[in-house]
Amino acid sequence: MNSILLTAAFVTAGIVLLTTASAAAPFAQATEVEVKEVYHPEERPAFATRAVVWHDPAGNLYMGFPEKRRAPNPLWEPVPLDFWESMGLPIKYHISFCDGSKDILTERVVLKSTDDGATWTETGRSPTRLINAFFAWACLSDGQIIHVLNDSYIAFDPDYEPELRAEVSANGGKTWQVQAVIMKGYCAGGYRLRRMSDGTLVLLAPYGAAFGPGRVLKKRGGGRPHVRSERTCGVFVSQDEGRTWSGPQTAFPGVTAPEPDFVELPSGDLLFLNSKVQRGGQVRQYFHKTEHGFVPGAVFNVVSGTVPECLVLTRSGLLVGAVRGGQYSCSNDEGANWYKIEGLPNCRYQPYITELSDGRLLCVWYIGGDYFFAQDDQWIGTTTFRVEANLPQPTRLDLSRELNEAGTKYVNKYVATLTCGGEPLVGKTVHFAYNFRYNTYDAVDDDPKVTDEKGQARVDLSFLDAETNIHQSYGVRAWFKPEDGDSSLGPCRSNSYGAYAMTMSAEELNP
Repeated sequence: MNSILLTAAFVTAGIVLLTTASAAAPFAQATEVEVKEVYHPEERPAFATRAVVWHDPAGNLYMGFPEKRRAPNPLWEPVPLDFWESMGLPIKYHISFCDGSKDILTERVVLKSTDDGATWTETGRSPTRLINAFFAWACLSDGQIIHVLNDSYIAFDPDYEPELRAEVSANGGKTWQVQAVIMKGYCAGGYRLRRMSDGTLVLLAPYGAAFGPGRVLKKRGGGRPHVRSERTCGVFVSQDEGRTWSGPQTAFPGVTAPEPDFVELPSGDLLFLNSKVQRGGQVRQYFHKTEHGFVPGAVFNVVSGTVPECLVLTRSGLLVGAVRGGQYSCSNDEGANWYKIEGLPNCRYQPYITELSDGRLLCVWYIGGDYFFAQDDQWIGTTTFRVEANLPQPTRLDLSRELNEAGTKYVNKYVATLTCGGEPLVGKTVHFAYNFRYNTYDAVDDDPKVTDEKGQARVDLSFLDAETNIHQSYGVRAWFKPEDGDSSLGPCRSNSYGAYAMTMSAEELNP
């Protein structure tokens, strides 16, 4: 027992053991890299920000974004002082987020490319007051553009219920009509909108109680006493081209997730991933496609690497993305492990990524930040590249409890089975750790085990057979970390097996 209960720096040790060993050659390398300016307004300092790219059913590429310029603003309304105070933003930001100037016009701009982003043509431009509707754009099956946006930042009248609504344009973004009101009475942001392979529209829209004078929350981003979290990561679904919507269902319950992303898997399931952006935790979750609709599954921790804030699942099955001010990364195991893509400059602000027809990746971003109008020169650019990936193969570690020789009783012995692609991995080191009910810490085994010809490593906790306290319970977990210099395999963790120390036979269970 002393060999097991050695050290108390265990949770940290587990994380360290799961870091990926460095290798001379990168796991992923970018080639054919091209960084270019796509749209820079003539007026300087410019204000073109928060761009999104998406495809229509014919394969054409679109880009949508808000632009501000000096011009008479026919939609302007003065911002009430008490509403501005409820916004909780720095001085002058009302121009950006409340459209608060009579001589600064905000427009919703749409560009189109028929040559995979080599050239762009403006197809539509229309005045709007809704600068905070960032990233929820898509095309319908007939080619119309659909954009989900909300008006909570300009809902000055306390008797008005803010709306999350879908608008469509049949003329490339010149004019828009309301298609549906998706949600009323909440501060809800349309953050991601994707059209699935069967035509289903899935909207990711974090929401919370409405804010402002006379509303539930007095301050945007504020909270009420005893409320653990004021915001929920909502998922809405439309089966009829955005006319009606079901939901919201909840993604990442209990997790700070203001700006996650998701992709459709080949199975039709949805995979949601949350990055560290906006102080979120790196987690992932499946929404399983069933006859009853999408059913949210468990929330998983990410094993290793930096989760990007924007995602695309390539036709080759590789997940690729980027994080603002940081790296591009990729994953070949549905987001469990992430690897940096070498050969690329750090990504710029608020990226969005897609795959082009020839397999290249196009990431759109903008120069600038959350600035007010004319604070800096803000314009839109893209980074285009290919990925040559030689990632470690995903591994799997399954943990199970053993029976006695007669097969009549579970005993305090465990077997961990390590596989890759369903095949056993032989001669690999597996680490074990334990937590006991009446101890205040975890214990890391000081004697790692090596897998046999079946890929199995065993641990014997039979010292617990002498336990007389019927309430004594414990948990076992295992993990695999490749040896230094082995870049062919990825790390993995097992399930956690919880058990009572005292056991009984089938005869004792069924006298």
